[in-house]
Amino acid sequence: MTWQILMTSYLILGTAAFLLRRHLATTLEKHNRLINGFFFLAILYPLGLIVALSSNSNFAISWQNLLILLIGSGVFPVINLLAFRASKDVDAGLYTILNNLTPIITIVTASILLNETLNNQQQLGAIIVIASTFFIASPRLRRHSNSSSNGLTFAVISVSLLGLAIVYERWMLTRIDFGTYLVYGWGAQTLWMTIVAWPERHNLKILKDRSKLVPILWYGITNAFKGLCFVGALKLSGNASLVGATASFMAVLVVMSAYFVLKEKEWLWFKIGAATMGTVGLIILSLA
Repeated sequence: MTWQILMTSYLILGTAAFLLRRHLATTLEKHNRLINGFFFLAILYPLGLIVALSSNSNFAISWQNLLILLIGSGVFPVINLLAFRASKDVDAGLYTILNNLTPIITIVTASILLNETLNNQQQLGAIIVIASTFFIASPRLRRHSNSSSNGLTFAVISVSLLGLAIVYERWMLTRIDFGTYLVYGWGAQTLWMTIVAWPERHNLKILKDRSKLVPILWYGITNAFKGLCFVGALKLSGNASLVGATASFMAVLVVMSAYFVLKEKEWLWFKIGAATMGTVGLIILSLA
């Protein structure tokens, strides 16, 4: 399976997760830690273990790598909690504008720390994809200029940390194999998230309500498989900058999906133009 197929799956699953997170953040914001704790402990890590055990990986790991994983993995629960909180005040469309910071931070950081570069064709594709996200989101930015300052702050911190986290994951995948990362890396993430969510365990009763359980489950499932596809694409592509730039096309998908799912019909031609532009950029990236 090529990295392009994994990234296509990532974009589709990520779009669904974006919309589900927006719904949960506006209806169950006070259960932020519980929902994300449930996601890591009950869905993400079990999925990682299943995939790892079927990958014939060598699970031996040095104490140095284990310590690095334990320390570095703490950023992922923080990213999820901040993104969930930001989604309470910042709608999915506006969040995609801020999410455009992620590939930029990834490309800059990867070039400095990992000496990764994009060839001329890849640079052109990356520029077109990132530009398409700004193009589709620009009218929404003007319309939502009064969004909560706290929500915007949380969103900016979250997407900035994500840009750094992508480079960290790519670096770790040069030190340990894919299955080992799922066992120890995702295990460390789950440990930190469980510690953070533990004080909220008395609220597990909300899962007895089917109207709350179903969207929480779908949010967890789409997020878990999205994460699996992303880590797989990082491993197969061998280039964090390339994967980060491709991931930015999700902004176009989110806004286009909002047109059909949320009936947001304004700026239709902006959306069509951005979708076309982003598709051209992805084709250039994939053929490079």
